[in-house]
Amino acid sequence: MRQSNADPDVTPSKEPRAPVPPQPPHRVGFDGFEFDLRSLELVHQGRKVRIEGQPLLILAQLLEAPGELVSRPQLTRRLWPDSHVDFNHSLNAAVRRLRHALRDASRHPKFIETLARRGYRFIAPLKGAGHGEPTASGSPSIRSLAVLPLTHAGADPDTEYLCDGITDGIINNLARSPSLRVISRETTFRYKGKRQDLVTIGRKLNVDAVLSGRVSLRGQRLSLSAELVDVNGWQLWGDRYHLATSDAQSLETGISRQIAENLHLHLTRHATADLATRGKRDFTAYRAYLKGLYLRHKIEEDSLKKSIDCFQQAIERDPDYALARASLADAYCLLAFFDLLPPAQLLSRAEEAAAQAVALDGRLPAAHAALGSVQKLYHWDFAAAERHYLKALELNPSFAEVRRMYAAVLSATGRPSDAMREIHQAQDLDPLSLIAGVDAAWHLYMAHEFGGAIEQALRVLDIEPEFPAARHTLGLAYQQSGRFNEAISEFQRVLKTVQHAGVQASLAHALAQCGRKREAAAITGPLLGGPPTRYVPPYWLAIVHAGLGKHEDAIAALNHSLAARDVWLIWLARDPRFGPLHRDPRFQQIVRSVGLTLS
Repeated sequence: MRQSNADPDVTPSKEPRAPVPPQPPHRVGFDGFEFDLRSLELVHQGRKVRIEGQPLLILAQLLEAPGELVSRPQLTRRLWPDSHVDFNHSLNAAVRRLRHALRDASRHPKFIETLARRGYRFIAPLKGAGHGEPTASGSPSIRSLAVLPLTHAGADPDTEYLCDGITDGIINNLARSPSLRVISRETTFRYKGKRQDLVTIGRKLNVDAVLSGRVSLRGQRLSLSAELVDVNGWQLWGDRYHLATSDAQSLETGISRQIAENLHLHLTRHATADLATRGKRDFTAYRAYLKGLYLRHKIEEDSLKKSIDCFQQAIERDPDYALARASLADAYCLLAFFDLLPPAQLLSRAEEAAAQAVALDGRLPAAHAALGSVQKLYHWDFAAAERHYLKALELNPSFAEVRRMYAAVLSATGRPSDAMREIHQAQDLDPLSLIAGVDAAWHLYMAHEFGGAIEQALRVLDIEPEFPAARHTLGLAYQQSGRFNEAISEFQRVLKTVQHAGVQASLAHALAQCGRKREAAAITGPLLGGPPTRYVPPYWLAIVHAGLGKHEDAIAALNHSLAARDVWLIWLARDPRFGPLHRDPRFQQIVRSVGLTLS
């Protein structure tokens, strides 16, 4: 270990300190958590959980007898050994605090099961402390890591998407270690092109180490220097690579493998096999895939259409390219939200690509994520979607985007506490993500927790004041809180920069709700008479009709929405704007057709 020699675009720490001493033994791990049975410290994916006292004593006792009933009297004696008073209420409160810290739910427990009037049982599988694999078999101090975008000289777009693609590959490879929390792309790419101190970045992101690198191209030769620096400024690993540009894909697996070996990270047997076999694709296909990935991450209509062309080129060149097929499916699913074509056309193509990706590589997290989205949006098979999302998370525990996708399933099907647990985990992995922040506000809105939705949307707007999705969600929550003027103002503000049918429908509904029905009805015309090249989801027309009290028209629009497989229908049972229709048997039948139930 030596002090970092920084890349020209970043600055090393000036006052390195001694390495952190090894962790104490007797750690037990479960689903991203680690618990020290001696010090009673609970850590989640590299972060210490803010909880102390009685809940930790309860967790210790449950973990000492996993899978077995721990009675209420046993826990009472552990917590209050010298008292004979009835502490049932206090015990219940301590268990609730523990569940909150674990983001567990009493109705659908993942960790702590309640046995009525008898006690509790820890039901999750364990690792470490005599329960199988160690939870932190890597470097004692490195349990979390951020991979910064590779930098390069000049403004060549081909070099840029190559650098971004290699960075993506390293993130995805390292994220498959269950013992390492890897910060997601959206957060780390906020540092792209910015000159900042690596140690400062690491501390801001609450990680133990930061990986950075610089690429230079000379003709058909590529050079890359990379280093891994801890938050005390010490270089944990560094290397230089010189190779033909056509061998660039081997950098993803080569760097990932070297870091895993140097940090002694535990990778699953499948992940290790994948590192050994990937990086051998046809270079032309690989380059087309990277360009598609670069365009996909822009999340813009034109870029998504171009990304689809790139992914198709990669597949034509290499029909067995599972990752390109999974990315193609993902792009089709995203495009379905842009109101360009009837969603059934796009989602049927997404299903074909996702199914082929899973068939080619059943261990590919992105393939299961894409198929989960198809099941959720196209077939409304929420149980199948959940299975695929959970499989993707099993293969890649740090897949923040999948946690957001899975949260949508949980929220839409009436499991708000579970949805918020997943969103909070996504935010841990992607702390600067505006999308994850808006998702949190959206799910609070769909859970009818409008005050919480307002607070969360405002937090996102503190970071990005004109983020349209945050302003739209804020307006929705204002409206349901009776703050109609503020809601209308938010919708109008969004429409100054983004002409989206969903926001127009929200404005019309809010106007109708506060008695301005003539203005609301006037919005229906532009929705129906938009450009012939655009698709207007009938779901939004149903929102307008519901606001105007035209229930027959709302039901008719929802039936059209069913036939078109509108992607917004997954929110039908939770959207409070449809509340007046809940007692209508026809509405209830539409809800059942989407695979949902009214709460």
